[in-house]
Amino acid sequence: MDLLATSTGDLDIVDGELAWVTGQDAIAQHIAFRLRTCLNESRYNTSEGVPWTQVIFRPGTNDQSRKFILEQAVMGTPGVTGCTLDDIVTDPETRAATVSGKALTVQGEVDFAVTVGAGI
Repeated sequence: MDLLATSTGDLDIVDGELAWVTGQDAIAQHIAFRLRTCLNESRYNTSEGVPWTQVIFRPGTNDQSRKFILEQAVMGTPGVTGCTLDDIVTDPETRAATVSGKALTVQGEVDFAVTVGAGI
């Protein structure tokens, strides 16, 4: 059981109380958090995160490399046993990306679509 976050990452409050998320929804939320965390962003674990500016948005990075890196980030989510990315749309000029796919978990499949904005 995790605290539920809004689409902007803030804690969700329902009827004046913090809301909770469980099961497949918790896994989907964790995937979104993992994909929205940039490499070196956390001072507690600088090796954690996706190398968005270091690799993903760099000119010359091929789609196979992007897919592999992002699938590994999703696979690092607790409960995820497999991952298939359906689509990766990147815009190096605006530094925005949308990643969508399916994660196989111990409880079944989880569909996800995560947009990482220019704030990275």
